[in-house]
Amino acid sequence: MYTFLELIKKRRSIRKFEDKKIPQEQIKEILKPALLSPSSKSKRPWKFIVTEESEKLELIAKCKPFGAKFVTDASAAILILGNSEQSDVWIEDCAVATTLIQLAAEEKNIGSTWVQIRKRKNEEGEPAENILKESFDIPESWNILAVVALGYKQKERSSYSDDDMEWDKVSYEKF
Repeated sequence: MYTFLELIKKRRSIRKFEDKKIPQEQIKEILKPALLSPSSKSKRPWKFIVTEESEKLELIAKCKPFGAKFVTDASAAILILGNSEQSDVWIEDCAVATTLIQLAAEEKNIGSTWVQIRKRKNEEGEPAENILKESFDIPESWNILAVVALGYKQKERSSYSDDDMEWDKVSYEKF
């Protein structure tokens, strides 16, 4: 078991995964912190769609030209959706939930990387969100913030250290 700071230091973006399925119970454990995540006025304006289907993983990988190709090799992916009609801060709420998904995955020694979907387009200029909404039967009132790719790490990356902390980005009382 890690301390919280050790877990933060250990979590790195992983883009190369082993060809090994993640048990459903592990995915459920990874989702629990997101379902309990803090949200404005406790509205919890999110929904999570888990996919393990290779065709859908490939669709995610191709829905934008950069930063998603590795999803093809993931064992699973979780789409993070927010309802803008339910909350005006759905983006912030879903971002917190997404972070907790990544930390929960790391705690289980499962690699992850966040793939931005909101405001991204494919090579033809079509919003990535529209491509995924159609394939996953997502209603119009729901927006896709991101996708988290999950898989067993092909290779462990070194943890961050205290030297990686940029303390010059911290100030007190004024800028």
